[in-house]
Amino acid sequence: MRYLRVAARSIAAFARGLAYAVLCLTVLAVLAIVLVPRLSGVRFGTVLSDSMRPGMTTGDMIIVRSVEPAQIEVGDVILFRSAADPGARVAHRVVEIVDSGGTPAFVTKGDANQVADRSPVPAARVLGEVQFHLPLLGYLTREMNEPLVFLLALAVPGAFVIASEAWNIVGALRRERQARLTAQEGDSP
Repeated sequence: MRYLRVAARSIAAFARGLAYAVLCLTVLAVLAIVLVPRLSGVRFGTVLSDSMRPGMTTGDMIIVRSVEPAQIEVGDVILFRSAADPGARVAHRVVEIVDSGGTPAFVTKGDANQVADRSPVPAARVLGEVQFHLPLLGYLTREMNEPLVFLLALAVPGAFVIASEAWNIVGALRRERQARLTAQEGDSP
């Protein structure tokens, strides 16, 4: 019976440690996603299509650095606002730089696409240059932007930690009460 209690305590301690780790990692990830772009000029994005295959695929997280349009060269992958939907972001490779009334415009093409995008991207729509990508992490950052997912990511491990600590307190109180009862029985004639 004693071995079962030791095993149960070990498993509970491991689960509590795991919950603390998940909670800490979630908080750190959220802080990184929120603070890093504001402090460094770097932004995160999520690849939403396979137009940049094989280099980037759907669900990859991209890290984008703000750059001056004059710094962009043919071959760079840029993130820009879509002409069709200004709320949408597109990451494609620059295949040609053209003059658009004294400012550069960028002819772009997805690596998996056969033809270039319909119209050049004016410098004003460029959000930055893609520095690198992290496979599949875009799904995580995209979901963490949803308030309910964010709340659950904090609440589930947090609730487990609170329940685990409450269980420990109840167990300590029981052991203390049992020790007092045992001491009282020993004091009785």
